[in-house]
Formats: sequence, structure tokens, C-alpha cells
Amino acid sequence: MYMINIPEIVKKIGINLNDCVVISSGTLHVLGIREANDIDLVAIPGVYESLFTDSSYEHVKTFSGAINLQKTIDGVEVEILPKLHWEAYTKTAEEVIKDAFEVDGVKFMNLDDVKNFKKALGREKDFKDLVLIEGFEKDCL
Repeated sequence: MYMINIPEIVKKIGINLNDCVVISSGTLHVLGIREANDIDLVAIPGVYESLFTDSSYEHVKTFSGAINLQKTIDGVEVEILPKLHWEAYTKTAEEVIKDAFEVDGVKFMNLDDVKNFKKALGREKDFKDLVLIEGFEKDCL
């Protein structure tokens, strides 16, 4: 069992759980594919904006120029992204939320979306995760 309880931490953010989705390694974590050491999530437009002025969040500029909101909850770094889609990955937060699965009332990006998202990101760590996902899927068949 992994140390981080993602649903418990996400609930502490205090936003409507139907308006956000845990993405990427958070899905791998709850499915038991690999442990996450942080939590990334994306929320529908309006929720991110409402949190932007909350002084408990640090504003972190990403390699793409976006500003993510970051804070530590129970020793775990939580990062809220302003949007999900870009040229290489076209699904919006709303679409990913609609297709998500739930664990303890918290929505998680489905595994097909995680695979497509990681392929679009194309970093070395994403390709390593894709290998882990492939092994997980073979074990489940």
C-alpha cells in the first residue's frame, strides 16, 4: 500500500470534487502501477481562477509559460493546472472529468487518457510510465 492517500488530500483543497480531476501519476498511484510523490490536478475554468488569489498557493511558472498553483498539504506537493489541453493533447478538463473514474468521491483521469497525455508530453519519465502501464494492462488481461 502506498503512503499518500490522494483522495484524502484532494478533499482538503476544499473545492467541488465534480469540478476537478487528478491526472497523470495520481491515476497510476490509485491503480497500484507506481507510487506518486505529488498530486497534479486540473479544474474547470473558474475554479482555478478562484484559487489564483488564495495566498496559500505559490504561483509556479511552467516550461510552457503557464502558471500552476502549488501548495503542500500533509507533506505532499499539490499542483493545480490552469488547463489541460494544448496542441499535442486536445482533451479539455471538462472532457477528462466526464470520462474519469472515481475513488472515494475523487475523480481520476482514466488510463487511456493518461496514456495519451503521457505520449503527448513525451518526456523520458513519461515513456517509463507508458512501459509500466503496458505491463499493468497485460497483467489485467
